[in-house]
Amino acid sequence: MSGRGRESVVVINRGHLSPDEMSGGEVIAMSLCKYWSGKGLHVKQICTSHTPAIWSGFYEGSVEYITLDSGSRPLPAYLKRSLNALWLKLPEAPAAVYSASDFIYDVLPAYRLKRKYPDARWYAGLYLLVKMPRPRDFIRSPRAALRRTLTFLGQRLAMTLMNSAADAVFVLNETDAGKVRNSFEEHARVHVLPLGIDVEKAVWAVPGKQRCDAIYLGAIHPRKGIEDLLRAWSLVVEKIAAAKLLLVGHGETRYVEAVRSLAKSLYIEKNVSFQGPEKGSEKYAMLKAARIMVHPSYEESFALAILEGMACGLPVVAYDLDAYDEIYDAGMVRVPAGDFRKLADEIIVLLTDDGLRAGLAREARDISAGRDQRTLLKEFMSRNDFR
Repeated sequence: MSGRGRESVVVINRGHLSPDEMSGGEVIAMSLCKYWSGKGLHVKQICTSHTPAIWSGFYEGSVEYITLDSGSRPLPAYLKRSLNALWLKLPEAPAAVYSASDFIYDVLPAYRLKRKYPDARWYAGLYLLVKMPRPRDFIRSPRAALRRTLTFLGQRLAMTLMNSAADAVFVLNETDAGKVRNSFEEHARVHVLPLGIDVEKAVWAVPGKQRCDAIYLGAIHPRKGIEDLLRAWSLVVEKIAAAKLLLVGHGETRYVEAVRSLAKSLYIEKNVSFQGPEKGSEKYAMLKAARIMVHPSYEESFALAILEGMACGLPVVAYDLDAYDEIYDAGMVRVPAGDFRKLADEIIVLLTDDGLRAGLAREARDISAGRDQRTLLKEFMSRNDFR
């Protein structure tokens, strides 16, 4: 696919470390690519060799993959990709550039393209504001704290480049938008990008055979509260002995094994099942086969997984985060972050109170009904006169 004679959009999306990764940021990139492809633009994506496999089964539009590799270990890969972003070969003049993350290895090539081709419009994704680690974090896990420090510093550099050259910066909620606007010279360049899903696909999905009482959908990662969830589930099992929890998602092998060991030490290994990441209809089938969703994440800008669960009629128990205020004002029970005992209490209440669970399920469906991604994105791009 040459794209000769057609205007192009360059998408820079170089964060993949394995072919199993999937995130809300990936869904956004796919949605934008579908939009641009549907407008007749030739989409070129600068990515890793894992990206085509990740997008397979999700993305139906046309895209040209320009694949690059630079390792699979998180910290070395971050550093290497950030350094080689300085001399990365850039495509010819595009109509628009989209940096799919705020990592410097995505932002720096986009910045260079904007400087080289000033008429190209640069859209920059900034989807999770990173906090600097606390001193105690370095004691608990020096490696993770170092990685987070580098991410924090890299994001601040990325925001400086965005401030100087980006035509629009996309965030996912008004709370984050306010924080970013305070550090930007032109507040009008910061936009809240509406997120949604393929509601029809979720609604019409058929429940799978793997029944469970509660499901978690997302990355298997410390910031997602996975260890809290297992500790809470051990308390749930004390009250409901046969209660089953299903965790669906991808995580680093070392951490996944640590989580499995925790389940064993809590004597709930028979009550907890681990499932790798699932795509499309298989994912919705698993959601439809659950009774509730649990999402004890410590950090979110939107939590697309919650919307997917709600579209499947699942009430949600989650930690109380500011990002949820703008959309998840019903269909959800929130508890203070870190209080896994309260998390367990609310899970038990939902699993044993059919009336409450049914009422929250109706609220959840109502929230998801108006969040069709194609409709939301088309209106957003048109309203802001984005290419």
